[in-house]
Amino acid sequence: MSHPAGAPAWQRQAARLPVPNIAGFPPGFFRRLAPRGKKGRNLSPEGLFGRRPGGPLYDGDSARGRRPIKCVFGQCPAAVRNEGFLQLYIFRTYAKIKAESTKKAVSEMKVAIASDHGGIHIREEIKKLLEELNIEYEDFGCDCETSVDYPDYAFPVAEKVAKGEFDRGILICGTGIGMSIAANKVKGIRCALCHDVFSAKATREHNDSNILAMGERVIGPGLAREIAKVWLTTPFTGGRHAKRIDKIAKYEEANL
Repeated sequence: MSHPAGAPAWQRQAARLPVPNIAGFPPGFFRRLAPRGKKGRNLSPEGLFGRRPGGPLYDGDSARGRRPIKCVFGQCPAAVRNEGFLQLYIFRTYAKIKAESTKKAVSEMKVAIASDHGGIHIREEIKKLLEELNIEYEDFGCDCETSVDYPDYAFPVAEKVAKGEFDRGILICGTGIGMSIAANKVKGIRCALCHDVFSAKATREHNDSNILAMGERVIGPGLAREIAKVWLTTPFTGGRHAKRIDKIAKYEEANL
């Protein structure tokens, strides 16, 4: 999309906006933008985002069928209807819907947390984070800095999560390795050892991990908080990843 130098400011700004990936939007998203009781208008992809090489865009509802998107909009403000500004309106509305949905899901979550003597300090920081996010949690210890055995704290948390009494679990020890090994011995547990934000996000999106393990001797409290926050607020994407999780569950049923 290009406009001459003498074009209105909104046209010049719209020309610089990126073309979105329509397949990334949730099913039926565009129809949610049309106010109830209002007649919307059908727009082709070209009318929404301008033509681009490679053919028309497709929405999440019909990407497999390769049917062009037909978006329904209600009485949007006049400026919003103008090409790039309509695109910007879509992104902002989608971001708002997604943020509200994530916030609600997180606030309804129950988390079990525990550590051995090597993870007490980070455990206390994560508890503060859970309170800031209004997440209900239960602390399973330990309450001393003398040497204890990490399986004694990993198993109770893992069993509670596996039974559905808690939605997620967080385990901390010196390296996180012992806790993750012990937790993964419990049927139905997918414990992920994460020491960076990327892994924390990926293991939720792809593996639907239900327990997070971290090592206090590996990372500091600031990074641990960021990892835990991303892990807690990232949803499972499903799709092809759900099929893989199902294969793990079937193996557990047959062999454990």
